[in-house]
Amino acid sequence: AGDRISEGIVAAVFEDEDEQLFEKLRQLRRQLADQQAIPPYIVLSDKTLHALASRRPLTLDEFGGVGGIGEYKKKKYGKDFLEAIKKRLDFFCSMGCKFSDVGVEGFPSFTNLEKEFECEPTPPPTRRERAEHAFKLILKDDIVYEEDEDVLREDLYVFLAREYEKRGMVMQLHLCVTRNSNAAMYGKCGADSGFDCVGENISVPALRAFFNEVTSLGGLPRTIVYSLNPTLYYELITLCGAFRGAVPGISWWFNDHKRGITELLAAAAELSCIDSLVGMLTDSRSFLSYPRHDYFRRILCEFLSKVTPEAAKECAVKVAEDLSYFNARKLVEDKI
Repeated sequence: AGDRISEGIVAAVFEDEDEQLFEKLRQLRRQLADQQAIPPYIVLSDKTLHALASRRPLTLDEFGGVGGIGEYKKKKYGKDFLEAIKKRLDFFCSMGCKFSDVGVEGFPSFTNLEKEFECEPTPPPTRRERAEHAFKLILKDDIVYEEDEDVLREDLYVFLAREYEKRGMVMQLHLCVTRNSNAAMYGKCGADSGFDCVGENISVPALRAFFNEVTSLGGLPRTIVYSLNPTLYYELITLCGAFRGAVPGISWWFNDHKRGITELLAAAAELSCIDSLVGMLTDSRSFLSYPRHDYFRRILCEFLSKVTPEAAKECAVKVAEDLSYFNARKLVEDKI
């Protein structure tokens, strides 16, 4: 519990930072500084702008909770910066963005507050208060304990899910991965340079608690959950079946081969409605990834031909069409 936070979690906190948003905030800071004839760093430091771009606060209280701001700057600059962040968030939606991707290593426990404060005589701090405290410590390169790191993750997951739901976006969760396993090569090549591995299974009760909390706060966004560890398929498929709008994702990464895809399809057919699956995942940044759609479709058709009775041929064709194209299209067109 007393371990110092690793470089990995610091990288994870900042990996989703929007560099374009950071530049927008710098431009706004310059405008505010010019209006007052003061240096830009007097308004807000680059470190604080990075924190704003990463956390993307949407209220004045959230803005004031970012390190380096305080009550005075919250009142003086809060509305200007919050407006810039909201515009940047909505920009992606205005350009047709429909999918998000959460792929941080590990998964929050959603149990720390109850376990740690169950015997306290006074009201415990809220999760947001503990998350803000942990984030300030990270910005200061100070010691952050495991429990606080976990609470920060919880807060970020819930915050993101709520924002996705408000904007009608699909939330994709990529779970059970171990990032940057080779420490020596991480030092030489940096993050995400080819040394990631299949990770341990996450806690299914934690994922269930996450779904329940977000549902209680206004509704779970349409959600696709991918597991890099295939031993989680049964738990994951049945859990998604318990929440409207949540579906398991097709075999991903190290499982993206004939046996891996067939294994997921078989489990989905046995435990849920196979026709609810969305289809193959594509890395849209790489043209070389597009052929996997054809590869997946061939494996899907072969699978359906073997498990579908002769009398159900028409159903098999419909399932093949839905998983190859129509389910993804319906998701994008908000018809599911």
